[in-house]
Order: sequence, then structure tokens, then C-alpha cells
Amino acid sequence: MKIFLVMIISLSVLCSKEPPDSLNPKRLIALTGLTAAGFTVSQIIQYDVYWSDRSNFSVMDLKTEYKDALLADKGGHYFISYAMSKTYAKALEWTGLNKNSTVWFGAGASLIHQTYVEVNDGFSEGEVYLGFSIGDMFANIGGAAWPVAQHYYPVLEEINFKINFNKSVNYNLKGYENISNDYESTYHWATIDILDLLNLNKGPQGMLQLAIGHSVKNIDRLGKGYHEFYLGMDINWKHLLNYKFVKNNYYLQLLVEVLDKYRFPLPSLRISPNVTFYGFQR
Repeated sequence: MKIFLVMIISLSVLCSKEPPDSLNPKRLIALTGLTAAGFTVSQIIQYDVYWSDRSNFSVMDLKTEYKDALLADKGGHYFISYAMSKTYAKALEWTGLNKNSTVWFGAGASLIHQTYVEVNDGFSEGEVYLGFSIGDMFANIGGAAWPVAQHYYPVLEEINFKINFNKSVNYNLKGYENISNDYESTYHWATIDILDLLNLNKGPQGMLQLAIGHSVKNIDRLGKGYHEFYLGMDINWKHLLNYKFVKNNYYLQLLVEVLDKYRFPLPSLRISPNVTFYGFQR
């Protein structure tokens, strides 16, 4: 997401606020270059953290996939694929490509990237949870495909997915270098714009929506741990698209798209394994 924010700032300084009506080759080349640079940086990081020790190709068995993080990692794969597909499709609008094309190219770019990552996991060793994961691939496909489904069935736009992080008890104890690597500190959310579904989103109340969340705790990546489920409030950044000052500015639309991938802390209720209220902690 940091890469996309840099792209938004760079493009908004250099260019007009409206995308062209037809394909602009120079813009397509510029975006392709930024994409290639972002991909290169991410792969260098992946090689350093996960892929430095190579082995013969292997496929994780389903039992190991579950024991790894109680399937919380599948939520991560789904979200990343979804976020890349949705946001990159919006970024492609800057080149002048039509909506149908951007949606499919966004999904394709997301799936190619995630498949590349998964195949490299299959050639890695050193950790029990490394290997090609069938479950991860299903999650990747589902996440990349959701924006396509939303395009053809607009009612699905009312359901979106977000992520946020809150340091777990074990975060410092286990010495994670990056909070995104700690599934106990990671929360995945499905958001539902109920007010829009009921046509009650006119006005400031449209900025709020329902969020259903999930996380795991006390995992050891060998099968131990338990699930947590949440109900909470969420900021509906997409509501800003109803206002003229956003409708008329492509870069603000792109910024909304990026912001809409992260759930900012708002009151929530943990409903399982026990009921606990959280203010602005989740």
C-alpha cells in the first residue's frame, strides 16, 4: 500500500486530475515501470526472508496447512489478492483503459504475482509452513476474482475486505521483525454497507458500516491456538465517492481506494471465544 500512496502523490503532481478518454501509451509505460519497480522490491524482500534456502518443489499437505495458522493465512492471501486486484484496476484507469479492461487486467496482475510467490514457496525449505499451498492458491483466486464479480454484479460492491494490526501478547516474545508476519497481530475484516443496501446512506451516517472480523491467538504453527470473531463499526471511505469534489478528481478516488483497504480502529465486540468490548483498540 505504501507503493500505491507514492504512485498517487507522484501522478497527482505530474498530471491532470482526469484520466484520458482513450489509452495513453506514455501513461501505460510509466505505470508499467512503477509496477515493475514495486514487484522487484517486493521479491527482493521475499527472497531475503523466505526464499534464500532452496529445495526441490514440494506441496503442503492439507493437515499441515490447517496447523500452520488455523487457516488465518488463507485470509491473508485472500485479502492481498483482493487488494492488489481492486487497487491496481483503479490505477490502470489513469492510462485511459476502459473499465472492463482495467478490472480484468487488475485481477490478472494480482493472480500472476500471487502465483509467482506461491511457486517460489514451493521451492523453499527451512520452515514447516513453506511449500506450495493449494489452499493459498484457492484464496488467491477468490481474492483476485471478487472485484471482477463486483464489476458485473454491482450489489456485491456493498461487501468489501480490510485488514488491520494490533500487537499481540506474543509479538515481542516471539521476536517478529514485521507485524504483518504475526497472524496473532493480524485482523481480517469483511465490511458490509448495510445503510447503502437499505438506501439510508444519505448524509454523514453513510460514513459508517458494519465489519465482521477474525483473528487467531496462541498459535505455534503446529496446530495449537484458537479463533477469535468480532463485530465492529468501520469507516466507509467509499461514501466519499458520492460527493462532487471526489467524483471530479481521479486521484482522490484512487486515494479512497487505498484507504478503503485498512480498517482504522473503531469500537468492536469480540463475540468468540468470549464476549469482550473494545473501544479503539481493534
